[in-house]
Amino acid sequence: VTRSRITDSQVTASIEEGTRAGIVLFTVPGHNTTAEVCKPHEDEIYTTDPDLAKAGVFKLLTEKEKPGYHPRCSHRLFPLVLTNRKLFALISSRSNEKFARSWFRKQGKAIPERSAA
Repeated sequence: VTRSRITDSQVTASIEEGTRAGIVLFTVPGHNTTAEVCKPHEDEIYTTDPDLAKAGVFKLLTEKEKPGYHPRCSHRLFPLVLTNRKLFALISSRSNEKFARSWFRKQGKAIPERSAA
């Protein structure tokens, strides 16, 4: 029980601090788990942004998706810190550039200029 509470506290703190910093993507790093309940979450990226989830770009971070999938679970959740350029490229690659531009505008983020080849 104590380990589960520590895990929950760490995950909650990651979400709160990430959100405070304007981060909407979080990742669960993989470690080649043998626990079947953990496997779908390894190396997954989740979002707290409903628009990104609704568009199917990333899975919405819900209670079910938060680490602590079983007793003694060693998975944790970390804010995914990306530059605007990398964030734009990631969203574009998982949806399309038109959606990424629209999402960036809605968030009030500067749309990165294309780099010269």
